[in-house]
Amino acid sequence: QAPRIKSRRTAPLPQSLEQARPPQLLIPNLLLRLLPPFAIWAFMGASFAFQLTADEWNRLRSQIVISKGRGGRRYLPYAFTEHGALMAAGKMPLPLHGISFVYHHGEVEAMEIGGLTEAWRRAAVVSQQYHITYKPQPFRKVLACCPPMYPDLWTGGKCVYKCEPVVADGGELIVYAPHVRCFSEVHETTVRKLGFHVRDYFLAHTNRFAGASRAVMAYCTIVKGDGTYTNGVEKPRIRVSFASRITRETCAAAGIGYVDPLTINPADWTNREDEGILHVERAGETLYRRRTAGSN
Repeated sequence: QAPRIKSRRTAPLPQSLEQARPPQLLIPNLLLRLLPPFAIWAFMGASFAFQLTADEWNRLRSQIVISKGRGGRRYLPYAFTEHGALMAAGKMPLPLHGISFVYHHGEVEAMEIGGLTEAWRRAAVVSQQYHITYKPQPFRKVLACCPPMYPDLWTGGKCVYKCEPVVADGGELIVYAPHVRCFSEVHETTVRKLGFHVRDYFLAHTNRFAGASRAVMAYCTIVKGDGTYTNGVEKPRIRVSFASRITRETCAAAGIGYVDPLTINPADWTNREDEGILHVERAGETLYRRRTAGSN
């Protein structure tokens, strides 16, 4: 059964890509694009893509069509994230169209079709109505319960950055993930080598981390949260702690807080907002923000 679409707005599209003059490019939103290097360099350059590691490619190759010619050179493909694809597409000298869906609790709430950027912006307006929760005051403690669909804290990093805006300065955000055994199934070694730091720490040590993956570095910064690094002293705005199967020693070595998951009962955190304590049952799905003048 086709999903029910509650809202749909469209702009004219060509009947087919072949009939379009000049050629039109249809890019579905949220699509991971894997392209060979020559296509990356020919059309978009290297600014918006990253090359997959051998481990990442082995995980994805069964889903991707690769060259079956005899002999030939095998290579690791390059990948675009959603935002990378949008930025790269903006550099192409072609008219672009896109389809952007807004999902909520398994239903399609809206489908926006039209110019790539315009369709995305309209979908973002609708998404704000479903995917942002506003709170009138910050909380000194937040328990973000990581759903089982996040197998590691690389994907579970959403639990941090979607809840961090409502944590008070000096407060603590605990990611409760008793099923998680590692920081990242793919980038574990790199994450442990870099550690979790505020942005200014990495900027102050560019030579030291010159060869490090920028994607992993960005993850480490996002999870650590806002903060400063002045005169050799790092001061995060809040404390981020993991309550998972990752050991206390491993967390300490990586520069992130640790809480024993056996000491946490999520039920003890519910209905305590008046005490400055917030319980987020399925963290990572909704963005939490402070209510300000003009917010919904």
